[in-house]
Formats: sequence, structure tokens, C-alpha cells
Amino acid sequence: MGRRPRALRLIGIALIVAALFLGFYTTVAIVALQSGRTLRTEQLRQERAAELANQLSRAIEDIDNGNFSLAERRLEWILEQDSDYPEARTLLESTEAALIETNNPPTRVSGEATATPDATATAVGASNHGEDEDAAGELRGVERLVEQEAWEEAITALISLQHDYPNFERQRTDELLYEAYVAQGVDLLYGDQVELGLYYLDQAQRLGDLPQDVRDQQQWAELYLAGMGYFGVSWDVSLFYFRDLCLAAPFFHDSCQKLYEALVAYGDQYAVQQDWCPAESLYNEAYRLDDPDSLLQKLRRAREGCDAATPTPAAPVTDTAPVTRTMPFGGPLAPWGAP
Repeated sequence: MGRRPRALRLIGIALIVAALFLGFYTTVAIVALQSGRTLRTEQLRQERAAELANQLSRAIEDIDNGNFSLAERRLEWILEQDSDYPEARTLLESTEAALIETNNPPTRVSGEATATPDATATAVGASNHGEDEDAAGELRGVERLVEQEAWEEAITALISLQHDYPNFERQRTDELLYEAYVAQGVDLLYGDQVELGLYYLDQAQRLGDLPQDVRDQQQWAELYLAGMGYFGVSWDVSLFYFRDLCLAAPFFHDSCQKLYEALVAYGDQYAVQQDWCPAESLYNEAYRLDDPDSLLQKLRRAREGCDAATPTPAAPVTDTAPVTRTMPFGGPLAPWGAP
């Protein structure tokens, strides 16, 4: 009879000790989890702060180089992320003022009957033929359209003018056409007609070299179109383009959001096959861009599955396609900020 109570006491003590150990390790695990989340949050905060600082620095460079439109886009994106970001509001206001001043130069045409110096010289120097006077009048109308930034109307009018009077002020009309093509092309890159914007920039290149800031935006548009071409079709190829675009120009369309969506979708594809380690890597990369609870749950599940997995070769995902690191429209992909 004496042995049974003693055995029960020993069992009770063992259970108490086990409970204490379990409570201790549970507390340690909770503390470690909270600490890990705190460190992760701080890491994300530092990464986002670094990107905001990078874009602010590039906006200042754009302002110094007279690229006010591009600087404006960068600053607007910064303020979307942080409405109180230091210097951004002040710089945006000064940039908008510079754009107004740049886009409204002293008017060269004061009325319908007044010719610009170039048009007058052409009309007087050529002949008194009526067609030269008509051409000079059309040129004055085109110049007014350019001053009003009515780019599409200016392009149409210039093409018509050059068709009807191919030898009239050809250098001047080419210059105006180049200016209109570039301005209209860049405007369209940020709207719903990205392909048309690229077409206009291609037309501008036939008349002269594009400025570096315009070439950058042209490259971003090409990356965006290429990424969208594979979006939902081949996630790994789409990721290839959106990774570069999100890094180079996070303010261009929804480049980082598209990267996030592609990462999660590609991770889901691996998760369905219970190929947890690649899924964890993709979810983790997406988590660096955004951290909703739904993604956190997926990341934890993939991490647990990867930790428990045996090191056996995984079956490849079937809807991938090989890619070479080239631009979709030809030429090597230069790293952002390369000279």
C-alpha cells in the first residue's frame, strides 16, 4: 500500500515539473515570436525609409537637371507613403511652380495677324506666293497648340503641315514635332495607353536622341508591359520584370503591388503542391513589400512545412518559361543608376 501513494506522488511531481517546463518554453516561444515580429517590423521600416530617402535624393537630382515632371512624380509618390515626409512637401511645391513657369514661356504669338520671327522671315524670304502665307499661318497655329500643351492636336497639325508643305521651315517643324512626341509620349506612359506612349517616343527618336530621364521612363514602361504580358500566365517570368521595375521606379503605375501579387500567387502555386521551401521564400519576399495577416498565416504555414520537410528534390512547377536577362524590346537591361 505504501508503494502506490509514493508512485502517485512521483507521477504528480513529474507532471508538475513537465507543466512548469512546458509553461517556461511556451513563454520563451511567445517572447521569441514577439521579439522576431518586432525585429521584422523594424527591418521593414528601415527598408521603406531607405527607399523614400533614395527617391527624395533622385527627385533633387531631377530638379537640378531641370527634369521637373519626373521629380514631381517621385515627390507625389513619397507623400503618398508618408504625408509628412521631411522636405518632400516643400520640394513638390517648388517643383510645381517651376513646371508652371517652364510650361508658360513668354508668348511669341500675340494675335492671329502677328507672325513669329521665324515664320515672318520664311514668308518674306521665300516669295509672295499665297501658299507660303498659308503655311506660315498654319505654323503660327501649331506654335500656339504647343504653347498650350495640346500635344495630340499639335502632332496632327504638324503632320498635316509637313505633308502639304514638305519644304516649308522643315527644321522648325521637326523640332516642334519632336517636342510634341516626347511630351505626349511621357504623359501616356502614366495612363492607360502605355503602348501608345511608347509609340510616340519611338517616333520622337526618329527625329533626335531622347534625354536620359525620358529613356529611363521608356525603359520602365517596357518592363511594365513585359511584366503584364506574363502576369497570370507565367508568374516567374512576370516576377523577373516587376522586381526590376519596383526597385527602379516604385512610383510607376502599381509596379510594387503587381510584384507583391505575383509573389503571393507564385508562392500559392508551390504551396498547393506542398513544396513548402520555395513557397516560404516567395511569401517572405512578398512580406517585405506588405504584411497583411493573411500573408503572415501563409508564411508561417510554409515555414513549418519547410522545417518539417525531408531534403528530397522537389517537382518543378510546370508553367514556367526560361528567361534571359534582356529587355523585352531588345538591348541589355542596365542596372538602375548605372552611368
